[in-house]
Amino acid sequence: LIDLTGCTRLNLARGMIGDEGAKALAEALKSNGAITRLDLNRNSIGDDGATALANVMKSSTLVGLDLSGNSIGDEGAVSLAETLESNTAFTKLLDLGGNSVGDKGAMALAKALKSNGTLADLGFGGNSIGDEGATALAEALKSNGVLTGLYLNRNSIGDAGARALAEALKSNSALIKLEISGNSIGDEGAMALAETLKSNVALTGLGLAYNLIGAEIQAAVDDLLTKKKAQVKRKLEVERRAAKLAKTPAGASTGSDKTCDV
Repeated sequence: LIDLTGCTRLNLARGMIGDEGAKALAEALKSNGAITRLDLNRNSIGDDGATALANVMKSSTLVGLDLSGNSIGDEGAVSLAETLESNTAFTKLLDLGGNSVGDKGAMALAKALKSNGTLADLGFGGNSIGDEGATALAEALKSNGVLTGLYLNRNSIGDAGARALAEALKSNSALIKLEISGNSIGDEGAMALAETLKSNVALTGLGLAYNLIGAEIQAAVDDLLTKKKAQVKRKLEVERRAAKLAKTPAGASTGSDKTCDV
C-alpha cells in the first residue's frame, strides 16, 4: 500500500485473503494516508480480520468499507460498532451484507448509530437479524439524522420489527431508502410501513418484495411509492431550474477519485 499512495479506492474483492490477509492489510493501512474506500467483499474474512480492520479504522483515512459476502459474525460486528461510536470521519458506507451477523451484532451497530452522526449507508442484507435487532435499529433511527440508506433484506424480520421501523420513521427525516425484502413481514407490518409513507417526506425507496404480504396491501404500498417518487421528481426539477440561475463559484474543482483494482 505504500506504493499505492495515488489511490483513493482499493478493490481487493474476491481475493480470498482470509483473516491473515485482512490483518496484514490493516497493518499496511496504518502507514497509508490516501485510501478512503476499501472493497473486501467475498474474501473469507471472519471475526478476527474484521476486528483488525475495525482497530485501524480508528486512525486511518477510510470513509467506506465493503465487507459483504464474508464470514463475519456478531463478534466482528461488535468490534466495528465500537469503532463507529467514536469515529466521525467514517462517513460513507459500511456493508456487512451476506455475513453471519445476528441480533447481537445489529444491536451493537444500532447503539453506534445513536452517537455516530456521519455514516450514510449501512448494509445488513443476507444475515440472521430478527425482530430484536430490527427494533434496536429502529430505536437508533429516532435520534440519527444522517443515515440515508438501511439495507435489511434477506433476514428474519417479522411484523414486530416492521412496526418498530414504521414507528421510528414517523420522526426520522433523513432515511431515503429502506430495503427489507425477503423477510417474514405480513400484512400488519406492511400496513404500518404504508401509513408511515403518507407522512414521512424523505423515504422514497421501500423494498418489501418476497415477504408474506397480500396482493392488495402490496399494491397499495406500490401506489404510495409511485406518487411519492413523482413528487420528489417535481421538487428536484424546480431545484435544478433554480440552480441554473445561481453562479458557479470561480475556480470550482471537480476532483475525482482514482480506483486501484488489485
